[in-house]
Amino acid sequence: MQRAIPILYSAVKERDPSQSDSNEDILNFLELVAQKNKDNRSQIRLCLTRALVTNNQHSREDYPGQFARIGARKEIRDEAKRLLESIARTAKDDPVLVRILDLANKNLAGEIDKGTANITQR
Repeated sequence: MQRAIPILYSAVKERDPSQSDSNEDILNFLELVAQKNKDNRSQIRLCLTRALVTNNQHSREDYPGQFARIGARKEIRDEAKRLLESIARTAKDDPVLVRILDLANKNLAGEIDKGTANITQR
């Protein structure tokens, strides 16, 4: 799925170059997949994928937050970081994709910092 994320993003962009379509059909399909795959590994990939596919600005900001809340968990943290790095290597030429990945990375760092702060306050 990790390699499929940039491919799906490109396909959606090609299907709707003006990015005016809501892509609800794809988002609904991804939501069904997310409901069937509850493991953290699948969830971080699906959150990031939905952020890339949606053209709704609110959702585009919300999904990276969901990604970060799940990805900041200790057992999945390193994998979430690797996922962002892997996709970022292929995204250099696309400012929208880079912006979404940057937001997801900032959100992830913030969630990790929150978790660290909570541990040290105890």
